[in-house]
Amino acid sequence: MDDDALARAALARYAVGERLELVRRGENSTYRAGDVALRVHRPGYRTRDMIRSELAWMEALRDAGIATPRVVPARDGDVVVDLPGGRHASALTWEKGAPLAESPAMGDWRDLGRLMAEVHLHGASWTPPAWFVRPAWDREGMVGAAPHWGDPVALGTWDGGTRDLLVAVRERVRDRLTDFGTDAGRYGLVHADLAFGNVLRRDGAAPVVIDFDDCGWSWYLWELAVVLAPFDGTAGYAPRRDALVEGYRARRALPAEDLLELPTFVMARRLVTLGWVFTRADTAHAASQREQRIASFPAAALRYLA
Repeated sequence: MDDDALARAALARYAVGERLELVRRGENSTYRAGDVALRVHRPGYRTRDMIRSELAWMEALRDAGIATPRVVPARDGDVVVDLPGGRHASALTWEKGAPLAESPAMGDWRDLGRLMAEVHLHGASWTPPAWFVRPAWDREGMVGAAPHWGDPVALGTWDGGTRDLLVAVRERVRDRLTDFGTDAGRYGLVHADLAFGNVLRRDGAAPVVIDFDDCGWSWYLWELAVVLAPFDGTAGYAPRRDALVEGYRARRALPAEDLLELPTFVMARRLVTLGWVFTRADTAHAASQREQRIASFPAAALRYLA
């Protein structure tokens, strides 16, 4: 069954009406059914317990005052619906609001930094349920032998010079992450894609954080690197970094010593997304970014190695 057929099968399990509209095909296929966002999860990407765990943290954040969508259970009360072929679906409230997008206003970057810190503080103080399981964006998950989003060295067709750069940069990043360590002050539960498109501005209410599909264990600097990486090598990088860090430090400590390692996490993000443009070649989002990500890598690699 294709995703559209699976979505129709899933819809029958929810008390949300019969009209279904495809919104986006990305990591998951997302549909709108009235005031509900129905997700048909990508095959083989997240287990049932991983999806359940994602939803549990979202609900805990919401209970703590950080706005997230509400989980919508199926008619039988389950928050994850099993579908043919080992697939899964889940449903959330459809949240109205305009994505902040990649705002040029430094005030928005400071606000985003504060929001990141609040999410991290919650993750550090929250006690997850015993069955909680999420992926780790750690050294192995990012740049190990089998990264979550694929090994760009193995997946791409590279000229000799670019391949050598990839290998050299990956080794440098691996070494730096090992040296940086995973102390509790540096590493914990993160959203992992807390970029402007996943923060919805609402009139008269706090912004709502969406799309926890990649949440898991990682360095707190990874959260900052994800949103800053698109500006790496541009004149806009430094002011955005400074505003983001200023906002973050208004809520949570970020030592200057730790911040020195931010370029390693930005480069790790480049390597991770280089793998992603190959393993997600079936999505329009990845296909539209592949050429630019490949073309911009050599100059970024040389800057980092220097």
